[in-house]
Amino acid sequence: MTRHRALFEKAQQQITKMFGKSPTPDELMRLWLATATPWEVTRIFETAVLTLAGSDYIPTPGEDYNQTLLGL
Repeated sequence: MTRHRALFEKAQQQITKMFGKSPTPDELMRLWLATATPWEVTRIFETAVLTLAGSDYIPTPGEDYNQTLLGL
């Protein structure tokens, strides 16, 4: 989550620089969750699960997950 939070903090800085104000990182995260496709949300979740499980198999964008890795 820390890695993803850093992305929203960076987005907040860029939006503030461009427009003078921005939603907070938490608000940006909620907005993304509300508008992201189910596949995007699923991919982030699966990546987090694989990271927590200690797997070093995180597919590159466009690759499919080996579903057996998710059988925790």
